[in-house]
Amino acid sequence: MDFATLIQTQRRLSAITSSLGRAVAWLTLLMVLLTSCVVLLRYGFNIGSVALQESVIYLHGIVFLLALAYTADTDQHVRVDIFYRRFSPRSQAWINCLGSLVFLLPFAVYLLWVTWPFFLNAWHIRETSAEAAGLPFVYLLKGLLPLAAASLVLHAIGQILGQLGHLITGEFEQ
Repeated sequence: MDFATLIQTQRRLSAITSSLGRAVAWLTLLMVLLTSCVVLLRYGFNIGSVALQESVIYLHGIVFLLALAYTADTDQHVRVDIFYRRFSPRSQAWINCLGSLVFLLPFAVYLLWVTWPFFLNAWHIRETSAEAAGLPFVYLLKGLLPLAAASLVLHAIGQILGQLGHLITGEFEQ
C-alpha cells in the first residue's frame, strides 16, 4: 500500500467524521429551541409534555454520541498536554498513533461489542419509553451507542493510518 494512500484514507475518514459532526452540531440549536418551548409551556401556560421533554433528551444523546469521533478528529477532546504541545510533530504523530492503537481502538471495539447486543435486544422488543406519554423510540436511541462506537473505530483506524503515513513520509501537517 502506498503511504500517500494511508494519508488519503485518513483524510476521507476525517471528511466523513467532519460532515457528521457539523450536521449534528445544528441539533444543538433545535435542542435549545425545544427546551425553551418546554419551559414556556410549563411555566407560561401550565402545560407539560413528556414527549417534548424526552425529545430534548434524545437530541442530547444524538449530539453527544454522534459527535464523539468529530471531537477526537478535530483534536478537541480532553488531553493532558503539559508535555505533548512541546513535542516535535514526529513525536506527536507517534503519540497519536500509539494512543489510537493502544487505547482508542480497543476501547471503541469493546464499546461496539458491548453495546451491539444491548441495542439488538431493544430493537427486538421495540423498546419504548417507560412514561405513558413518552416517545416510542428508545430502541433507536440505544442504537446510537453502537453507531457512536463504530464512528470511533473508523476514526481510530483513520488516525492510525494517517499518522503512520506521516511518520513514514516525514510530512507533517502544521
